[in-house]
Amino acid sequence: NEIEWEYSSNVYWKSTLTIFAQALKPNKTYQFIVNMTTKSNPIQQGVGYLLVHVEDNESPLITIACIISKMCAVKFGEFRNLNPTTQLALYSTCGEDCSTIQQIKWLVYQGFINASLNTVEWILFDSNSTNHDNMFFGISTANLTVSKDIFEQNPAVQFWRFKVLYSFSSTTAFSVLSFKVNQKPRNGSCTIDPLNGTAETLFTVVCSHWFDEDDIKYYSLY
Repeated sequence: NEIEWEYSSNVYWKSTLTIFAQALKPNKTYQFIVNMTTKSNPIQQGVGYLLVHVEDNESPLITIACIISKMCAVKFGEFRNLNPTTQLALYSTCGEDCSTIQQIKWLVYQGFINASLNTVEWILFDSNSTNHDNMFFGISTANLTVSKDIFEQNPAVQFWRFKVLYSFSSTTAFSVLSFKVNQKPRNGSCTIDPLNGTAETLFTVVCSHWFDEDDIKYYSLY
């Protein structure tokens, strides 16, 4: 029998489920349920679920990727890392039978955590507003560039989703790429002693209590 899915968990608080091609049958609905139990207290549990309906659609395959591949590093599951201090450049491709493309359009969504369901709820962002003319470039082309200003002006938004929609003469196809904002290290401080000196003075710099969900990789002093 062929392997239809693969589960992996590199660390105790992160896990992924990969479903391979042809594993899900057309015209059927599947329910995926995840049950999480805390190690310190087995009574505390969390449950999440997802319903997926599979349709037998002959539309062309559309893909999205970052122009700079390292800007799309996987953070967890479906989410890529998003650096809010730099612009985001995406491109899309149409795999085959793309001679009848009539329109390309990008849609932008903001994501917010639904605490009761422990899921991300997506809200369509008005990327066509005149207030955002200088924030989205190529909204009707295969490539989309997003200014960092949009992330800096929406600091409360932790999740972003970009969907490209290809319209053909007889069908529509789309692809989606989702991001989670990579937060800066926080809650720490640094001290230097002495505060003044010369080129020959020995300075001592101490940084402590910094926290980051992805751990602190290294410190750089300038």
